[in-house]
Formats: sequence, structure tokens, C-alpha cells
Amino acid sequence: MGSDKSQLVYQNLPQYEQVARLLELFCRQVFISVRKPLPALSFPVIADRFPSEGPLAGILSALTEHPGAAWLIAPVDMPALDYPTVDFLVRHHSPAHSVTCFRHPDDHRPEPLLGIWQGHVLPDLLTYYNRGGRSVRRFIESISAVVLNPPDARTIVNINTPAEREAFLAKKLNKAE
Repeated sequence: MGSDKSQLVYQNLPQYEQVARLLELFCRQVFISVRKPLPALSFPVIADRFPSEGPLAGILSALTEHPGAAWLIAPVDMPALDYPTVDFLVRHHSPAHSVTCFRHPDDHRPEPLLGIWQGHVLPDLLTYYNRGGRSVRRFIESISAVVLNPPDARTIVNINTPAEREAFLAKKLNKAE
């Protein structure tokens, strides 16, 4: 993207805060995963404890910080994420399975960064990480996971480039007119 995606504004708030406020409707406490602590965030942070870049370090850090807890994980690069989508995920998650997530509408593989991760997955995730695994999607594909079809595929679109952001904002403006 060329800039910190968490600070981009889509709905009058920095995206990290927009997602955190949505998750507050479902969770007792919300944390922001960061590579290094940032000043003046309006939510508590969990800094990465694992020496790799990317989301796997954040998921491992959260699971390690509060072992045994189930984690509702959501990325900051899904600006269309909404209450009905998260509610559907929460209502259909399976505590018996390690991860519950959505199927990505484009490639039909698991969307790895929007899901519920059960605490009991930590040993398997650590083993995967210690063997060099870094792909969250490949990890999910290797375990007992529930992969749901999203109720509205438009809400789980990732925005990763300036061009994708421009297209998203243009589409949003066209809807408002």
C-alpha cells in the first residue's frame, strides 16, 4: 500500500479504530496487533513476539498472550466489513474446530485473517511456525477448520494497493449517489 493501512480513513475513523469498534460489539476486550508499539492508540496493543513479518506473528502473539482464549481476528484492510458478516461468523463458529473462517469469494480458499481462532490451536501453530511455515492460509488448510461461505462476499474484500483503494472509494461514492 505504501502507507500504514491501519491509519487509512474510510468511515470517518482510522481503519484500525473502525474495525476495533465493530469487534467491541462481539468481544469483552479488543486488542490491536502491532509489529512495534505505536503511541496514542485508543485500544490496548499486543506487540509481535515472533520474529517474522506478517499476520502469523500477530496471531501467535495474541494466542501466547492469553492462552486458552478464543480470538476473533479481523484485518484492517477490509473496509467493507460489517456487523452482519461478523455476526454470521460468530453464530456459525465451531469451538471444537481450531479455526472458523470464511471462504474467499475469488479463489474459494480460506480467507485467513477474518476468523475465530480457538486457544487449543496454539501448539499446532507453534509447530508450524518453528518448521518455517509463514502462510496463515496454508496453515488453516492443513488443520481441522470450518470454512463458511460469507453471507455477503463484498464485505470481505481486502484493500492492499492504492489502486484497489481508489476503486473501492469510487464504488462507495457511486452507491451513495
